[in-house]
Amino acid sequence: MNNAGIKIEIPDTAAAPVEEIRTVPLPSGAVATIRPGKGKDIRLALMAVGTPFDTGRYRFALLARKVKIDGKQLTMEEVDELPEGDVETLMVEVNGERPSPTAPAGSA
Repeated sequence: MNNAGIKIEIPDTAAAPVEEIRTVPLPSGAVATIRPGKGKDIRLALMAVGTPFDTGRYRFALLARKVKIDGKQLTMEEVDELPEGDVETLMVEVNGERPSPTAPAGSA
């Protein structure tokens, strides 16, 4: 059997960064999984907010991008319907002590 010209490559999985997904129990009894954010999450959360910029909507949009509850991805509107204690817990876990972004330049 002639294997000339066939090259098999095995990817170096050790070089790939592992996302640190956190599991957080919520006051309602649900379990949230939170993945690290990326630039794309910020961009899409900003797009979801639109203009005029609203810091609260931005925080909910970013939370919806990064969190799954009981394995289900959330929408910003579903975050609106979560129990208060769950939202407060998730806001601290997702946003931490970082300040909310200010309105983009040129927006009212």
